[in-house]
Amino acid sequence: STMSVKSSPRNSTFQKGLARLVAQKTAGSTSLTEVAHRSPTRLLPLRSSLLSQSGAALCAIGGYGGGMVQGDSNEISIDVKPNARLGVFSQGANRIYKSSNEDIPSSHTQMNARVGKNGFLVMAPDPCALFTDCRYKQNVRIDLEDETSSLVWIDWFSAGRLSQGERWKFHDFSSFT
Repeated sequence: STMSVKSSPRNSTFQKGLARLVAQKTAGSTSLTEVAHRSPTRLLPLRSSLLSQSGAALCAIGGYGGGMVQGDSNEISIDVKPNARLGVFSQGANRIYKSSNEDIPSSHTQMNARVGKNGFLVMAPDPCALFTDCRYKQNVRIDLEDETSSLVWIDWFSAGRLSQGERWKFHDFSSFT
């Protein structure tokens, strides 16, 4: 199988990141058949003979910057085809920085995941760090094709920079799954 990684640069004042990841079972092992991203979102597929022998694929979600600023958005799509096995993790915490202007939209992430028959997805990112006065919205949609589809999904958030006295001092936060 072949894997293509497509990347395109930032196009506007606010960063609108996109990521699409497709895992498909071919010849007894899972391959990443589509890996596409647009800044600030970045996908980093991992390859090793041991990983290939396990029958699974592994990919990290990262970014080109230090986190999300007010008005930034990410749309992430993950599709695990039937019988495929995929693990997704992050390079570090998704930092959400201070929002200073009520006229600018909150930072926003939309995640869509689909797991086909007998597919298995593990989503295990580092926590989302909510800094003082940030505004962040997250929406997650997960579709399991049937009762043989399996999922482990970790969705967690941290209080901010505790060493700087930030302890749940965000301005606005919502997360829907």
